[in-house]
Order: sequence, then C-alpha cells, then structure tokens
Amino acid sequence: MDDSIYADIFDVTPEPLMVHDPETGRILDANQAACALVGRDREQLVGATVGEISTAAFTTDEAVAAIRRAADDGDHQVAWEVVGPEGQRRSVEVTLERLDVDGTVRVVAFIREPADGRERDRDRIQWNEQVRTMVNNLPVVVFALDADGTFTHSAGKGLSALGLEQGELTGASIFDLYADYPEIIDAAREALAGDEVRVTQSVDDLVFETWYQPVFEGGEVVQVVGVSRNITELKRREERVDELSEATNDLLYTHTEAAVAERVTEIAERVIDRPIAAMWAHDDDDNVLYPIGATETAIEFAGVDIAKHLPDMEPGSDEKAIFDAGEPAVIEDYTELDAPSAPGVPLGTLLCLPLDDHGLLCVGSTTVEPFDESERHLLDILSSTATAALDRVARETELDDQRAELAASNEALQRRRDQMEFFNSILRHDILNGMNVIRARGDLLASELDGDQEAYAETIVEWSDDIVDLTRKVRSVLQTLSDEAAAETKPVELAPVVESAARRAASMAPGATVDVSVHSDVAVTADDLLHDVFGNILTNAVEHGSTDSHDPDDEPGVAVEVTSGVDAEAVTVRIADDGPGIAPGVRERIFERGGKSTDSGGTGFGLYFVDAMIASYGGQIRVEESDTGGAAFVVELPQA
Repeated sequence: MDDSIYADIFDVTPEPLMVHDPETGRILDANQAACALVGRDREQLVGATVGEISTAAFTTDEAVAAIRRAADDGDHQVAWEVVGPEGQRRSVEVTLERLDVDGTVRVVAFIREPADGRERDRDRIQWNEQVRTMVNNLPVVVFALDADGTFTHSAGKGLSALGLEQGELTGASIFDLYADYPEIIDAAREALAGDEVRVTQSVDDLVFETWYQPVFEGGEVVQVVGVSRNITELKRREERVDELSEATNDLLYTHTEAAVAERVTEIAERVIDRPIAAMWAHDDDDNVLYPIGATETAIEFAGVDIAKHLPDMEPGSDEKAIFDAGEPAVIEDYTELDAPSAPGVPLGTLLCLPLDDHGLLCVGSTTVEPFDESERHLLDILSSTATAALDRVARETELDDQRAELAASNEALQRRRDQMEFFNSILRHDILNGMNVIRARGDLLASELDGDQEAYAETIVEWSDDIVDLTRKVRSVLQTLSDEAAAETKPVELAPVVESAARRAASMAPGATVDVSVHSDVAVTADDLLHDVFGNILTNAVEHGSTDSHDPDDEPGVAVEVTSGVDAEAVTVRIADDGPGIAPGVRERIFERGGKSTDSGGTGFGLYFVDAMIASYGGQIRVEESDTGGAAFVVELPQA
C-alpha cells in the first residue's frame, strides 16, 4: 500500500484522529472528523497546541504529559474537554497510541465521544464494517499472523492475483503454505522475532513488496500484521527499461541502415513484446518509403520471403501520410484503413513512429490490442535511439564517401604528376640532349664551311637554340602543372571519341580498314585526352597491320576491328589488328617507360602515355593475341 492510500484512509476515517509531536505535543495532522469536532480547518489545526482547542480545565501542559506517557508506554487513555465549533463544551475520550514511522516516533490520538454500552457496540460494529469494506477493496493483501505464524486474517483485492479468496488463508501456517519460498519464511521469522521487515518477494511469476509489523503486548510479540502490494507490472517495466538500455547500446556499433533496422526490430519484438515490427527508409528522389528490415513474424505474416519484399509506402498511403506529418500515430485497427500500404493483410493495432527524415518504424500485433503507457514510453525511447543511430550512419557514410573521393583524387594527382615528370624527362633527355648534339654539330660545320653552307649551318645553330629555349619553357610549364591538382574526370560519350580516332588513324593509311562497333549510348569516366588515348592505340594498330606486299612504298592493307561490351560497372573496348602480333615476353613491358612493341623505331612514349592516362581514369589496359594472330589491345574503363 503506498503512502497516498494511507493518507486517504486517514482522512476519510469517521472517527476524529490527530497526530502529535511527542516532544512538544503540537498537532502535526488531523483528519476531516477531527476538524469538524473542533470547528477548524486543517491549516488552522496543524501546528496548534491542544490547549488552544480545549477548555480551561484542560491545559497544554497536561496534554503534553499525556502524549509523552503514551510515547514511553506505547499507549495511554485520557478524558478531554474540547471547545466545539459553536463554542460549546464537549467531553470526549482519547486513546493515545505510539507509532513508529521510519524511525521517528509519533503519537496518534483516537477521539470518541462517550456513549452508553448499546451505542458503543453499535458504533464499534459500524466502524469495523467500514474498515473491513475499505480494506477488502484495496489493491493489496492485508494479513495478520499469530505468534505461531498462523494466518488469522487475509483480505484485499490483491489476493485474486494469487488465486485466493478473501479469508481463504485464515487458519493456514505461513511456514507450511510457503515452505518453498525461503524469502517469505525468513521475513516471517524475522517479524515474529520482533523486527519490522520491508522486503520484495517473489511468488511464482508475481513480485510483491511486503511490510511486516510486529505487535507487542507486555513486551512479547502477540501477532504480526502485514501489507503486500503486487508490483509485478512495475518490476516488469523496470526490467524492460534496463533491457532496452542495454540492447540499444548495440546500435552504437551498427554501420548501415539495414543493420540498424535488424537490431531495432529485434528489440521491439523481444523487449516490447510485440511480434510485428518493421522499418522503412525514405527515398528522397522518388519520395517513397522502401522496406529495409523486419522481424521473422512480420515477414511470415505478410506472406513474403524477405523483408525487402514487403510493400513500399507510396504517396497517398496512410502510412506515408504519418511519415509526412512527422508525429507518432496509433492505427487502432489496420483493416479499417482507407488507403493502407498492404491492403488485405489482417493486421490489428499498429504504432507508426517517424524517424525524422530517415524513415518509419512500425510496431504492432496481429490482433486489436491497444498500447499501454509503458509500451508507448519504451517505443519512444527506441525510436529516438534508432533516429540517432541513423544520423550517425548517414554521417559515417558521408565521411567514407569523402575519404574515398579524396583518396581517388590523390591517386589521380600522383598519376598526373608521374605523367608530367615523364614528359619532362622526354624533353630533358630526348629533345634537349638531341638538340645540344645538333647545335654542336652545327657549330662544327659553321667553322669548316663558308658561303651559303656556312649560313645554313649557322641557321641550324640558331634554330637549335630556339628549340632548346622553347623546350625549357615547356618544362617549366609542366613542372607547374605537376604541382597543381590533377585534372578532373567527367562523363565522356565513348562512341564519338572512338569513331573520330578511328577515322583519323585510317586516314594515315589509305589501304587500311577500321571497322568500329561501339555502343552508342555508353559514357565512361575520363577527360578530354581520351581521344588521344584511343588515337595512339589505333595508330599503333594501323602502323603494325599486315600487308600482302613487301614493297615499302605500298600502303598496308590493315584490318582493325573495334568492339565494346558493357557490364554493371565497366566498359570494355577491344582493338584488334591482323599484324604480326606482340610476343608474350614483350607484352608485359610495352607500357613501361620507353618500352616498344617492335623494333621498328619510335620512342616508346605513346603506349606509356596510354597506360598512364587509362590508369588515371581508374581503368586498365592489357594486350592479348587477336583472332588473326595479331595484337589485341583490351581497354577497360569505369562506366559513368
């Protein structure tokens, strides 16, 4: 029984009651009957002395002495003359009894007006009946034990939870009846030994909070009175909150929407004890909620194989309207909705909780079963935690994308710097060194020739100086470019680039044929240099194609075939010629700096450039044998 119940019982008791401080005798509390007896309200009585409401024949000192005696001896009776509401004198009998409240001593005054024996008996019967009726209707178990532990009284609505009727325990021994419950046995023995006991006890699936109070006569315990309050639901709520707190900690370690949905729906089923739980995520582009997780019960009940096969929640549906409103809503009976997302599914009560702009959590039952306040509270905690977890997942995803983008950018930058360094090296070694040799030879010729020949030699020297100066300027520009950010890639339509490069390569050898079959609606991730990439490959194919004549003046009759294929992420372009091919031992080296496919001349720069550029796009290139025994260059580029 909680404090409010005791307060109500005290206030409505028909006999006047007052509570006194044993040290000062002042009134600490008074019920309605006591206030009516003296004609004052409670605010006027609390803090007053007994002398203020007594006749001159009964002083405050006499009252304090009587109150202190009751505090020392346990009880005391005294006659009292009180001044009534109209100033009239009234003689009453007062029984003063000591009361221990959490270690603090108080004295309760039970006030009765004198009556003859018949009236006194009638009043006592009426009073006992009132108390009995009140106790029998309290949601507790009120009991009494004699000195041997036998029940002498059992009442209260709380008995029904134990499957007992009023008074059914009377005559039974607590030690026999509850022999299998050591907590109850220990508490009863302690109380019968003279100690007040407050304890939480379990009886099968029920939990009770019980107070045992020993009653003494002549220093001996003559009985124990007790009150038990059923706190099973309260305990279950506490356990649910603790379990929910522990379970939601796991959400801190989820890294995807699907993982959050799996954990949240599992918690809803286990902790909230609702079998139907599912989560939907919001697609901003299509403005649709799509399923990302559900309990096995929800999946089976909906008649689908996996959670992702649950129906979407589209605009116009009742669930989507709840999400758009942004406030939790209870659907009392799902079958009565006008526009459900899953028409025909015989769901009962459903609670829909929007998760900010992330999605919607739905929890419910297969029957119409209203949510109680405790369940709503727990689900509010769960939805708030789920929203926080989804916020974190979104932030982590964004950070991962930024890291990946930065890594790709840095990689592309490094590749471009490597390319610039190679170009710089070509200028430094192949051109500058060559021009320095030409200039030196020009100086030598100029010193040995005269006339027009000397002038020609001097012109060679001058032009060599100009080319050297220009080359140095170009090297300076390349160095500047290598220090800047890598060129940004973009979607580039593949067909126009390849077809243009093929026409240009074919024009270099009138007898060559270049057949192009490339997807017309495919774009790849590249930049404006992609034309030069395919130009180098196709030119190389035309230059090394076969010819039926050994006459060097005869144009080669080259056959080059260009095809493409597309999968989920990459586009493949195959450029095959009918030339002599490339030996397997050479294929691995032709893309290296200065590598060559044949010994027919060239610096080897073209294929190095091709490989470097394709790598900067995030693709790759390889060489294999064509169907005619020639070379086939296979290029893979990321699909835009």
